[in-house]
Amino acid sequence: MCELPAGWCWGRSEYGALGLGDVRSRTVPTPIPRMSDVVRVAAGYQKTCAWKKDGSLWCFGDLLMDEPSPAIARVPVQMKELGHPVEEVVFGFRHTCARTAGNIFCWGENTEGQSGGSELRALMSPVRISGLTGQAVALAAGDAFTCAITAEGSAWCWGRGTEGQLGTKRKNSSARPMRVQLPCPG
Repeated sequence: MCELPAGWCWGRSEYGALGLGDVRSRTVPTPIPRMSDVVRVAAGYQKTCAWKKDGSLWCFGDLLMDEPSPAIARVPVQMKELGHPVEEVVFGFRHTCARTAGNIFCWGENTEGQSGGSELRALMSPVRISGLTGQAVALAAGDAFTCAITAEGSAWCWGRGTEGQLGTKRKNSSARPMRVQLPCPG
């Protein structure tokens, strides 16, 4: 058994999603340079994020972001623009959302409103999601939609709803969070 003080990655790295500085795939675990004290990792389509013991969040791969975080980050980039310690990160197909102390920030592809922006184009900087009643305590993301659960137990979704993903009985998309009408237990 070995101690894992650093982040380790392996697999496909077409967009630098391994954080190793290049786009070569690896078939064995390889330590990520300058990524010590990693306590948690989240991996998605062509991107990865890692939390350090000090609470900072570092991401790499296809981030779809502007400076100071480049769109393609082949090495870990600290996500300073989120401001608060990040508690959770979820990845949709081409968008990312992060939950801080009750707030949600999203960025990336927004063609269906999945990143919460009013303009249906890629969001290059994190956007704070507003319109939820209560403090967010959990997140989930799909192909082109995002959902949150609040401390009060309500569910909210935004993005593509053409197949009923938003749980609103309507088959339309929304960049604004829509409250899911959950059935009451009988």
